[in-house]
Amino acid sequence: MPDEVRFAVETTFRLDEDSFVEPDFIFFRKADGLANLNPRTALLAVEVADSSLKWDLGRKARIYANFGIPELWVIEAVDRVTHVHARPGLEGYGEISRIEGNAPLVSTSVVGLTVTLSELEDI
Repeated sequence: MPDEVRFAVETTFRLDEDSFVEPDFIFFRKADGLANLNPRTALLAVEVADSSLKWDLGRKARIYANFGIPELWVIEAVDRVTHVHARPGLEGYGEISRIEGNAPLVSTSVVGLTVTLSELEDI
């Protein structure tokens, strides 16, 4: 991961004064800091889903898109398939790709971040 980027795990992410989500991971610039995390400073949200897959791919993805989060990864925990969402808009994400677990995930918002799920150790 690039040195100028940080991430928080399972934190409350305030989208505005009335709305929040709790992503499994949220990536942001080190210079912005966690205290200043908001939709303008967030780079990538990651949801790891099992029973919540329908919610994460549906309404929750639209919420992230409506607030302009540049990139969302929804990872199917069991199958290790990732749904990569890009190009946020008011109707949701304009581009959604399905990436198998043995293919690299390359972030377009966090330059230098690449992950291959099949290479990660199970815990």
